[in-house]
Amino acid sequence: SWKSWPLVLLSSVGIFTVLFFIKKVGALAKMREKPLGLIVAIYTFIASLWWGAFANVWPEWDPAYILKGAAYLNHPTFKLVCGGGGDETAWILCPGGYLDRFPYQIPFFLFVKGLNKIFGSYTYQAFEVLNALAAAITVVLIAVLAKKLFGDREVTNLSLLLCAAFLPLVFYVTFAYANTLSLPFVFLGIIWQVVGIQNNDWRYAPAALLSVSIGMLLKSTMIYVLMAMVVVWLLCSIKKKQWRYIGYVFLAVVFYFGSSLVTTASAHALGYNSKNGLPKVVWLAMGTKKPQDMKTNNFGWYNGLPTSWAPEDYDIKRIDRQAESMLQENVKEFQKDPHYAFIFFSKKFASEWTEPTYESLLASSWSGTGPGRAEMSTRPMNPILRSIYYRKGRAFIENWCDILQFLLVLGAALCLIRQRKSLGIERMTAIIIPFGMALLYLLWEAQAQYIMPAYLLMIPYSAFGINSVLSIR
Repeated sequence: SWKSWPLVLLSSVGIFTVLFFIKKVGALAKMREKPLGLIVAIYTFIASLWWGAFANVWPEWDPAYILKGAAYLNHPTFKLVCGGGGDETAWILCPGGYLDRFPYQIPFFLFVKGLNKIFGSYTYQAFEVLNALAAAITVVLIAVLAKKLFGDREVTNLSLLLCAAFLPLVFYVTFAYANTLSLPFVFLGIIWQVVGIQNNDWRYAPAALLSVSIGMLLKSTMIYVLMAMVVVWLLCSIKKKQWRYIGYVFLAVVFYFGSSLVTTASAHALGYNSKNGLPKVVWLAMGTKKPQDMKTNNFGWYNGLPTSWAPEDYDIKRIDRQAESMLQENVKEFQKDPHYAFIFFSKKFASEWTEPTYESLLASSWSGTGPGRAEMSTRPMNPILRSIYYRKGRAFIENWCDILQFLLVLGAALCLIRQRKSLGIERMTAIIIPFGMALLYLLWEAQAQYIMPAYLLMIPYSAFGINSVLSIR
């Protein structure tokens, strides 16, 4: 909010001052990257595990559907009963239900099913450990990316310090979804593309595509990473005049269809048709929907539209027509009132990109609940936990994340300004992705959780920009 800007600006000046003296005494250059990376990774892992234990929550909404459905399919005496209303399990597994209308979730669902086979009733706790491990690996890979992009120890060390300050990555340990699990695969893919371009080595292209494809199977929206990689290879083919990069583009198309084939086969294995999922226009209709209350901050956010059709009424052709009609009505409103269109998209953009926690605390404090589960927000809490969610602790965390978010944007902008004439093509992938996301989520259904990867990708560039300011004499 505007009220926090004085604090954000003053704190940013204070942080720059501290970093200036750290750099002046040579500490940034003297710190060895590998030991610091190990320390930050261990800190991230332990802090994530601590938060998971301290928050002491359970899966809700989509994670609950995934874990519950996987557990029921693994139960030896389970018998699915569809029709007649049914219970939550019927909604998850029956025709017209969760998996039927969201088939892109099925590869991840099968992963959770395998996890449940191993850990049984402790699957959620095992998932939290995997999230903590993925978060720790991600911070290391961000530092590796910074090293490959800029080859500067100070920039790499600054990247690690920014990662250590990135609290939402820790808080998301409680979210039993693929958001965090997909991050290491995405960053590894980007790193391999960078190294492949730098070394002119074709072997890194299939490795990068395989890694990103795994990330896409876990989290389908990571397709924007694949698209950015394709754009960069096309730019390489133009600038370097080498046909091998066109070959990488065709290989990317093969991997894309290969991942789609895996989804189709996974759906078929469970008795679903991957082509029976909700039409994409549903998310566009939802992403452009006028809120009931114009004073709220949820322009184009999730509003329950994908689950509004009862399973017995699930007909994708009819839904496609209805959603297309909704979208056309939304577009007509924008055309009729350009001022409203400007307000809508500016507020939507701001609500997505300026939510400093990226809904990470919401993931363990839902105020709604599914059948048979307690409400997280009303669970017994000690004073510290209650403060973190609702009182002074929450204010401190949001202010801290606000400051960090501002520093990341400022540092990345300074990097682009300083490097505007010498920005190599290999550095473009992680730059293109946030811009592509900004355009995509202006129209698509909005949630701040979708935006967090963009800020993580900014970290190496922010570290370079901040370090360039600290180097001014």
